[in-house]
Formats: sequence, structure tokens, C-alpha cells
Amino acid sequence: MVTVESFLEIWDRFAFNVVQGVPPSLMPLLRQAFEKRPSLRIEKVMYAGQPMNPADRCWLSENLGVKTIASVIGTTESGQIAYQCPHCEGNVHHLIDDYNLTEIVDDNGQPVADETPGKILVTNLHKFALPVVRYAIGDSGAIVAGAPCPCGSSSRRIRYIGRADNIM
Repeated sequence: MVTVESFLEIWDRFAFNVVQGVPPSLMPLLRQAFEKRPSLRIEKVMYAGQPMNPADRCWLSENLGVKTIASVIGTTESGQIAYQCPHCEGNVHHLIDDYNLTEIVDDNGQPVADETPGKILVTNLHKFALPVVRYAIGDSGAIVAGAPCPCGSSSRRIRYIGRADNIM
């Protein structure tokens, strides 16, 4: 576990400008570090594991000068599933369909229409020794319908909602 003191010692020693973590651990650490060191500045924050609320995003920008805040969605079993480009707002992510087939399904495992929330299933397209097929990652989301992303990517987009089960 990273303490505020060790975080600040590493920041002093290496002058890093990027941090990565899960919001429930990362945000309290950064808030405490900023209290102890108001000069703390971070350029980029990458997070995973759950959505980050808008108030935390705002705090990062206003207090730490963060310019880029981005999320990735992934699993240990199938790797990275989705990422945010600079044009993805809130909880919208680009799916990485070259590596994984991502489905949104109802409680019976049946596909749902775009914009309809459901459980996220992943089939990895590159694991042959131990295939991952329709793996329920425990999260929910919805495929985003409409115009393609302004970044120019033609990949499907997903709105990440968060945990779909009662695991904390």
C-alpha cells in the first residue's frame, strides 16, 4: 500500500507527471498529498476499475492541473477491452474489437439493443491456449449509438456503467 509520504518521496525523486489507479484508492491519496504539498502537479491521470465521478475529475483539473484524465476497461483474463480518447466524455470508451468481441446482454444472456444497459461479456480473439468465451466481467454498460467519435475512430463505443453484481 502506498502511503502519502512514500508517494511524495517518489514524486520528489523522479518528478513523474502521470499516475494510474482505481478512483477509491487514488483520489484520497492525491487529496492527502495535495494537502501536504500544495505544489503537487500531475499532467495525466489514468484510472480503471470503476467510473470516476465528475466532481473528482474537476478537483484533479483545478487543484493538480491535470490536463488528461482517461479510463481503461480491462480484465486479467482477456486484457484491455476499451479506452478513452481525448474526445470520449464521461464514461464513454472506444471498444478494442480487434482483440476482443464485446457483447452487452440481458440477464438471460441475450444481446440488447444499442443504448440499452446490460451485462458486459467478452470473448478474447487472441487467446488460443486458454480461450475466454463470453466471459461475464461483472460490469455493466451500453453500446453507444449515433455518429462516430470526433477523433475519427470507427470502433464501437461503450458507455461504462460500473459493477453489475453485488461484489464490493
